[in-house]
Amino acid sequence: MRDWRSMAITVENVHSRKVQRECKVFAAPEQIQKKWSGLKTFVVVERQGERNGQPFYERQSYICSQCLEAQQLLSDIHLSWGIENRLHWVRDVTFQEDFPPRRGGNAPVNWSILT
Repeated sequence: MRDWRSMAITVENVHSRKVQRECKVFAAPEQIQKKWSGLKTFVVVERQGERNGQPFYERQSYICSQCLEAQQLLSDIHLSWGIENRLHWVRDVTFQEDFPPRRGGNAPVNWSILT
């Protein structure tokens, strides 16, 4: 007997990387839903494959207030990574965060508060 409600798998070969993503959606038990208002499902995403010839494996867990299918959640999660990556690119390039002139003492902490 399976304990997941929905499952989806994608495989991608891009930029010398092979990545398989597997998403499983589990219904939250009623007793937990009663204690945590709005909780509907637990989501587990596993990524595995090769980057530059090196194998990797990652697992992320999420909580969700909606009852969505695994394919939809996998797509949404994948899109959110793109948003985060683009944000970091803007910060790295525009604000030159990879090469800060402010080093030592309290400067890094103070600068992070301002940006």
